[in-house]
Amino acid sequence: MIYLNMEIYKDVKGYEGLYAVSNYGNVKSIERLIMRSDGRKRTIKERIKDGTHNKGYKRIALVDKLGNSKSFYVHRIVAHNFIEESSLYVDHINGNKKDNRVENLRYCTNSENLTFRNTDKQYSTKYPYIYFDKSRKKYYVHKLKKRFNTLDEAQSALNVYTNNGNK
Repeated sequence: MIYLNMEIYKDVKGYEGLYAVSNYGNVKSIERLIMRSDGRKRTIKERIKDGTHNKGYKRIALVDKLGNSKSFYVHRIVAHNFIEESSLYVDHINGNKKDNRVENLRYCTNSENLTFRNTDKQYSTKYPYIYFDKSRKKYYVHKLKKRFNTLDEAQSALNVYTNNGNK
């Protein structure tokens, strides 16, 4: 059997029944009936939210059940709903700020985020500090300044390094 990557929607945490987010990085409003301030009913149609861009990042406004509006970065909504909630930074693995697919996002510290910003993300892996060195066909661990034949070797070496109290 062949399974194609399918777009999966989940309710946005805190906005259940109002908005849904997909693993592709799309946020949509869910069709619903609301009461306007003048007492008339209005139908909100289901549609993909098209946000504004702030320094290259897609940003959208969500309105809660009380009518309060709050602005969010789409990559943070995707990460909070598909990976986990965290106060860490959300990093775009391939460096494309508009690519909000869940497989392109990872959490990292501010220090890691600044490090990643200055590296060639085209060869980045899903693991912080590990990159594929295309010219040598090896995995490079930024913190160790060493290269490894496999991703598993690189990840193991980085785990040993960090478990020994290094940051």
